[in-house]
Amino acid sequence: MKDSKLVEIDCSQLSPKALAELLRGEQLRSAPGETRVELTGLDAGFPPSGLCAGLTEHLTVQIPGSVGDFCFLLGAEAILDVRGEARDCVGHSMVSGQITIQGNAGHGVAAYAKGGFVAVLGQAGNGCAVGLDGADVLVRSRVGDRAGESMRSGTLVLGNGAGEELGAGMLGGVIYVRGEVKSKSSSVRMDRFKEADSLRLSLLMARAGIKASGAEFKVYRAKGGVA
Repeated sequence: MKDSKLVEIDCSQLSPKALAELLRGEQLRSAPGETRVELTGLDAGFPPSGLCAGLTEHLTVQIPGSVGDFCFLLGAEAILDVRGEARDCVGHSMVSGQITIQGNAGHGVAAYAKGGFVAVLGQAGNGCAVGLDGADVLVRSRVGDRAGESMRSGTLVLGNGAGEELGAGMLGGVIYVRGEVKSKSSSVRMDRFKEADSLRLSLLMARAGIKASGAEFKVYRAKGGVA
């Protein structure tokens, strides 16, 4: 088992740019074994936008509070554990890595994300996984309207229903929903739940730390698209 080193960074006097420089610094890159970073001192009333944007280091970042807009924008490799909530566009255009949001998230979760995994253990706003292009996204509670809009590939798991126009303009990928869908777009079809779907769904729920059966989920795919 690799050694694990915990580094605490006080963000109370740091701009997002200065924090980014620290996270990319030689001290963290040269630390032996797995490096865990805990960010403290964040303003609870005004969480900073762009936190960990562009981060491509192999780090585990623990954030005890909430984060602002565009957290982990264009990020890769890192694992983020956000103990509070996230505002809009968390994981926007991320390439790889993982984000877990313990609370709720705003609009545009994982928009245009090309890889990695985003788990929201609360609820999420409108446009969840819009333009998703290869990443996997799980929202444990409800989402707003137009979830999965213009999806090209990847997986969207919705654990407590969806709002209006599910999958609007969806071109590929797959959406799993447990609960009521207010309305689905004409560009998607409900499909037969296959053994491969059961396996994929079980793995993603386990990755988010959720112990549940996929038996109650329905599966939606793009008409003529590729799952």
